[in-house]
Amino acid sequence: MPSSSLDKELLKNIEDKNIIAHAIRYWDEYAKASLCADDAYYASGIISLESNLNRVFGRDPDKFDKILEIGCGAGRETFALSDYCNGHVMAVDFSKEHIKIAKEKKPEYVNPTKIKFLVSDGISLNFGSNYFDFAYSFDALPFSGSLSSVLTTLLEINRVLKKGGFAAINIRTSKWDNRMPQELKEISATPFSIDETLSWAKRCKFKYPSVIVNSVSASSWFLWSK
Repeated sequence: MPSSSLDKELLKNIEDKNIIAHAIRYWDEYAKASLCADDAYYASGIISLESNLNRVFGRDPDKFDKILEIGCGAGRETFALSDYCNGHVMAVDFSKEHIKIAKEKKPEYVNPTKIKFLVSDGISLNFGSNYFDFAYSFDALPFSGSLSSVLTTLLEINRVLKKGGFAAINIRTSKWDNRMPQELKEISATPFSIDETLSWAKRCKFKYPSVIVNSVSASSWFLWSK
């Protein structure tokens, strides 16, 4: 459950459940209609993850013990993420249809005990405090339905991280592309500015919040520690 230290400002503006429900419906339907979860899709996840981690850490990072991925979708990067883990990867997404695809597509070469896919949002993570030593989220938080859900998720990430653990978070920090479908805009939090994101990282009790260079046109990577 969320930390009891959630500040009153967040509690006062807690997520609009109708928007969250709309977001879940959108991503479930997207998963049902999507034809992208093929071998090429997962092969691209290997390249994407390697590039992202090298950008964030400036090198190929050492292996972690327990990894949390928030907004894993159909597991595009999850399987590759397991190569950076000595223990296990817990991958969560609030779309049950995406999780269904991820479970069905799990490659034979992946140790089935090393990755677990769970239907869950980031607002109330069902893990104990100080459990993971690395949390990873690539361009998922802004599509979770509301600004307050993003902020609450950041607090939850901090709660489940071990002291000294790292969080690599990719967040939209510029205006949405005009080509984005209106329905998707309706379930997306207004993009943070970089300064706003760093400010919230500090309020969520992350240490040494830093921003990495923009990875794509509308997003920035952030590396924070607990």
